[in-house]
Amino acid sequence: MKTSKTNSITLANILRFIVGFSVVIIVFQQLITKALSPSISNFDEALILFFFVLSPILIIFQRFTTGIYIYTTFSILAIISLLFGKAQPSTSLIQLFIHFKFFFLFIAFFLLYRSQKGQHQLRSIFNLIVVVTIIGFFINLFLQEKFFILFNTKIEDRGGLLRIFGFQLKPNDLAILLGVHYIYLMSESEDSLSIYKKIIFTFLYGIFIFLNGSRVGLVSIPLALLILSTGKARFYSLWALVGILIITLSLSLEYFEFLADQTVKNFGEFKTIEQSQYIRGIMIYYGFVLFIQYFPIGAGSATFGSVMSFESPVYVELRLHNMSFFQNLEGIYDSNLATIMGEFGLIGIVLFAFLWMKIVNESRKLHKTVKNNERYLMALSIYMLIIILTNPFFMYQYNSVIFVIALILGPRSSKK
Repeated sequence: MKTSKTNSITLANILRFIVGFSVVIIVFQQLITKALSPSISNFDEALILFFFVLSPILIIFQRFTTGIYIYTTFSILAIISLLFGKAQPSTSLIQLFIHFKFFFLFIAFFLLYRSQKGQHQLRSIFNLIVVVTIIGFFINLFLQEKFFILFNTKIEDRGGLLRIFGFQLKPNDLAILLGVHYIYLMSESEDSLSIYKKIIFTFLYGIFIFLNGSRVGLVSIPLALLILSTGKARFYSLWALVGILIITLSLSLEYFEFLADQTVKNFGEFKTIEQSQYIRGIMIYYGFVLFIQYFPIGAGSATFGSVMSFESPVYVELRLHNMSFFQNLEGIYDSNLATIMGEFGLIGIVLFAFLWMKIVNESRKLHKTVKNNERYLMALSIYMLIIILTNPFFMYQYNSVIFVIALILGPRSSKK
């Protein structure tokens, strides 16, 4: 019996090491692919396939009911797509597997890291990722254009300011990690993390995300301040935010004018969607069209806004097949909500929302005695809703793994 228990612990440690190493590869996958080997580009699919096969065993032995719900939902959507979808059966199933990346990652991470020892190890991995990310940020900031040339990455600017990508080599990837980590930092109660430190974090992360130029990243600052800061902390933190805005406005008024004009322009694209070149607007609009047209089950997996939707008959139906976005599959994944609406309809939205709530509830039970737990989960949930509107989420391994880690760690506490 003792030997069996020892073997079990050893196996768990081995799996945690593999997963921890894999997290670093996923987060810096773009960098590793360009600097070392293009073959690493499909690493995440191989890892999640491993979890897909391993998880049912863990679910049965540990009686993890949320995992059963996840596999049941996967089966329901698979049956609907195979019976009524417009894609080839094999293509449809492969894409459905991709759609469930977030959920399969959560099962594996939760069952491996939910213990106190596991959370401590996961927190160390998260801290390492953030430290390396910030180092990459400053290297990019110092080298400027040379950094992008070094890694063969397209240079972008907003309002005349060079956008800082860091080692992620993608602006929104960097911003979302910073945004989630800022929410995590701000979740620590005032008796553990002083108001002054929270103000410093607000200034630093506000400047980091400002230089990154991501609007979805900037949203995390006021979101965390309004939900997680209470009493005096909220008052001082809000003034810190005002200070950031004043400083940055004085440094680059043109930048904020650009952001405002671009945002207004993007919303204006919905009025003339047939002539629009704003791909997010196109995807949201036609995702809603499919939501109505194929109510309540959608057009099926691998038909709209997904990796396997190349030459989908749905694009022909919508007269989108001649647009370069759909011929080259560029930017069509940028609204996860649009993809779910188009491919799975009302049933898909309900099922994905149900699974998210089950996962949040697992995190709630894991940290039920920790202060700020409810506020923290609310902030993460709202931030997730903002992200899925304008970015890939459930089917994107990077965003998935960042949120899975944040959910399992729960609110930051120096007493953990």
